[in-house]
Amino acid sequence: MITRIHVNNRVNSLFTLFICLTCQAIVPKAVSAESIPLVISCHPDYPPVMFVKGQQPMGIAIDVATEILGHLKVPFELVSAGQWNRVQQSARLGKIDMIAGIYHNSERAEYLDYTLPFMEDPTVIFVWRGKEFPFSSLKDLTGKNGTSNLGESFGSEVDQFLENNVKMQRVVKNEMNFRLLELGRVDFFIFGLYPGRTQALQYGYSDKIKPLAKPATTENFYLALSKKSSYTHLIPKINNYIKQHITATKIRKFNESNLKKYTGKQ
Repeated sequence: MITRIHVNNRVNSLFTLFICLTCQAIVPKAVSAESIPLVISCHPDYPPVMFVKGQQPMGIAIDVATEILGHLKVPFELVSAGQWNRVQQSARLGKIDMIAGIYHNSERAEYLDYTLPFMEDPTVIFVWRGKEFPFSSLKDLTGKNGTSNLGESFGSEVDQFLENNVKMQRVVKNEMNFRLLELGRVDFFIFGLYPGRTQALQYGYSDKIKPLAKPATTENFYLALSKKSSYTHLIPKINNYIKQHITATKIRKFNESNLKKYTGKQ
């Protein structure tokens, strides 16, 4: 009798173990949010800060983002999300997690959480050589014809002034801005100093256009995470890394390497 009870208890124990193992096999384990790659995209045409070459995002901002995520051991994926306005829309919808390299403005802050800035970016007025005009403040652009890229922001103050006081054209590729200057259809092209000079060199306009001496504004570049991303909790750690490791010397190093990547010149 005792022996039979012992056997029955053993059978019950084995049966219970079988059920537990079967359940573990059937029920999937919970997926950690950080086992899913953080998806990064950027402006496709703002070299050397950010650009896409052969569907591969590159640039200073990409180098900053990937160095930080590598240090934090966060898996990531670089994607080309299309033209700049589409990249921003993808972040708004949560289709991408991070925009690497973006200015801050109130509209974007509704759907993006920003890190600390990692570099400054002077925005300047490019003109055709021989057609320079005095420029000391935004008021000097009143009534003029300007051009820039679709989806571009230069900070809330400049954006509002351009909308209210300047006849602006918006194009999808920077080369078209240089062409509009060459044809005399616009008085100026407003853009970042660094990408403007880089692309003027690439497209053969270096000796034909010039930036006016005074910047229209100087903005900061940030990494920004979609508010719909599961990775927004990383921002304090990202900020800490930016403060400690993203120095002016490192930005210059990234600038030199990305100029070579963009132009193909050593």
